[in-house]
Amino acid sequence: MTLVAAVSSYYAGHFGVYFDPSMLRNVMRTDVAEARELLTSGFFLQVAALALPPLFVVQRARLRQRPPGRALAIRSAFIVLALIVAAGALGSVFKDFSGQMRSHKELRYLITPAAPLWSLVRVLTRDAQAANLPRQPVGTDAHLGRAGPPRRSRRCSCSWSERPRAPPTGG
Repeated sequence: MTLVAAVSSYYAGHFGVYFDPSMLRNVMRTDVAEARELLTSGFFLQVAALALPPLFVVQRARLRQRPPGRALAIRSAFIVLALIVAAGALGSVFKDFSGQMRSHKELRYLITPAAPLWSLVRVLTRDAQAANLPRQPVGTDAHLGRAGPPRRSRRCSCSWSERPRAPPTGG
């Protein structure tokens, strides 16, 4: 999730893109040659600068072995505490926050890494649903034209333009 946040932060900052479902659908259908143009040294430097410090901290963390019941109780307490802090923080600015989110729905796609992951799941589920639909015939009313050399068009177009005249000067 740290890498997803770093990559989406880079593209949101440099190109001003939101990672909504349509953007993720485009990303998934991009070919290698097109993607190679976006993988620059600046990309790798910024992703490394954003992702390596948290990944280093996570890698260095030592976990203690606890009985499953105690581990569940501690994790549950931390989750409840985090929800209380989040509710308090959101509650203190809710009036401005809710109005802003209603007026600018695209802002929710700036919440990383949740937005890219949510968009990815949405794209995959919609594509899977579309794959299960029966195929619809396309162009059933199409028919072949007559074969032969191309005909010259008998249309003629004319245009008429008039040069603007200067207004009369004093007199």
